[in-house]
This record gives sequence, structure tokens and C-alpha cells, in this order.
Amino acid sequence: MSQPQPPWIIPPTGTTTIRSDSWGDGRFGARRTKKTPLGTILYSHTGIDYFCIVGQQIVAPFDGEIIRIGQCYKFDTRFKLVEIQGNFCRGKIFYIEPHSSSRRKVRQGDLIGIAQDIGLRYDDRMLPHVHFEINAVDPGRFMECQIQL
Repeated sequence: MSQPQPPWIIPPTGTTTIRSDSWGDGRFGARRTKKTPLGTILYSHTGIDYFCIVGQQIVAPFDGEIIRIGQCYKFDTRFKLVEIQGNFCRGKIFYIEPHSSSRRKVRQGDLIGIAQDIGLRYDDRMLPHVHFEINAVDPGRFMECQIQL
């Protein structure tokens, strides 16, 4: 089994600066609220909001294949996301204008898009950022496992 080599994942912005502004904290697990017709829902932030400059180049955080280019919001087609399937995880990078189409192999550090202006959706109090989250991690990729029958 081929093991990933460190660093397994790099920030898609090239820096580790996390957004924190009047809209909230961009750290993983930060408390969030959402108003609904039934009341306010509390939830945890599912990724990291990396501070960036609008128009900045955004890179692949790990080796893989771009498997989907989608919308961040159901009723707002301006904001896009790129989903990458790697050898050991799947990640999504939100608020970027994709550089190419899906089904393209990428290496860690390859250009995948340009940072969009999230302030157009909210307001200029929200610092520009890209949201990065990782899903579907297979722990077996990090160690040798045996199946017990």
C-alpha cells in the first residue's frame, strides 16, 4: 500500500492565516448559528476559512483528481467549489473560480482556481477567504490494517 508522504496536506492559499472577523471565527469546530423559520440552530464549522486576497491563486492541497465543480449555495450560482478525491481523503475548497474542468489529475501545489470575493454575498465586514474541508478520510491509509474474521 502506498503511504502519503509529509506534508500530506498544504493550505490551499499557501499560508496558515485563518479568518476571524465580525461574521465569526474561521477555525474548525467554531460555533455557528443559523436562523430558520423554526428558530435559531447552533452548529459547528466544518472546515477552516483560510484568509486570502480576492483574485489570489488557489492551489491543490494534496495530490488527487478534481471530481466535481459545483455551487456553494443552492440559489446563488456565483460562488463555486472544487472537490478533489485524493489517495487518502476527499476535500472541498469553496469560494474559488475554477481554473479548469473536473476529471483532471492534480498534484499538490497545482493551480486549481482563483479566490472569489465572498463579500459580494455577505458584506465587506467578512474578510476574503476560501473554505477548506476534508471528508471521507480512510484511517487505513495511514497504517497497516488486517481484517479479523
